[in-house]
Amino acid sequence: MILPTVHLPAVYRVSDVHSEGGQALHCSMCLQVLFDAVENCVLLVDEGGALRTELARAVRAWPIKHRKRGEALLHRLNDRHRFVEVPTPSVANDRSSLCTVALAVAATDGTAWTIVPTTCTCSMIACSGANNARVVRLAEYTASEFNERRRAAARLDAADGEWTRGRFEHEVWRPLFTFARFVHLHDKSVGSKATVDGPAPNFRRTLEWILTLFLRHSQRKSSDRPFKIYTVFPHDDLAACRAIKDYALSLEREHAFPVQILHARVGHDRYLFTDQIGLKVSRGFDLLGEDTSAGPRQKVRAVSLDLFRPFEDLS
Repeated sequence: MILPTVHLPAVYRVSDVHSEGGQALHCSMCLQVLFDAVENCVLLVDEGGALRTELARAVRAWPIKHRKRGEALLHRLNDRHRFVEVPTPSVANDRSSLCTVALAVAATDGTAWTIVPTTCTCSMIACSGANNARVVRLAEYTASEFNERRRAAARLDAADGEWTRGRFEHEVWRPLFTFARFVHLHDKSVGSKATVDGPAPNFRRTLEWILTLFLRHSQRKSSDRPFKIYTVFPHDDLAACRAIKDYALSLEREHAFPVQILHARVGHDRYLFTDQIGLKVSRGFDLLGEDTSAGPRQKVRAVSLDLFRPFEDLS
């Protein structure tokens, strides 16, 4: 649902484009890349800040008509925590060394796609589209395999049993959680259907699955940002309410990580939020059927996932 990318700052430079019309076309292509990144990409950058600084500097040099929109999109990426710093060597901000840094950053995540200029002159073999399927040249961006995958990742429709747990982890949970600082779930039924034994087993299976995979895959998790579940507690069943709280405590003990189940005004729609993105989950967090004598259920129940486009920063 969210894709890691590395953007060479040279992609956004207009200094090498000498005609006014050529600059306008170049900026328009770059704006599309940034707009798509806001929808469902993260931008991996170096800890020293060279890539991010040079990218912002390149956009500031655009003609004012395009510059305002470009800077607004960079602000939105920042507000949604989409710039993710990864450890890399510090180098000077010249073109060749920035390319070296960008490729080093890309090497830290084998799934990252690298956006490079149309006429990239870097002599490094990793920058050649012929030698690296995850390199996307600006002029080829719209029709690229990357953009096709990015658009497809904006929605998932899975029939009952079509996806295994392993596939769902690899294609949905892992990319969603890798750079996330926290996970918040919103599902009215987790609490409203609870009994004196706490949330129903069908919800427990999925909640524990999601929590386990978040803790396994997140590189940025922190104990000061609890795993939170917002739901509606039974208003006339104090025993069930206590059982919900006890269940949260049992998850904390088992996973050695803070977990909170909170009573809130939650509507019918079900959502999953990280600090970077939001998903609307059609069936809620009842994704796994009952275990069998052969072991845990390996198939995921029918579900649709959609990007929550009116996403708001929850941090």
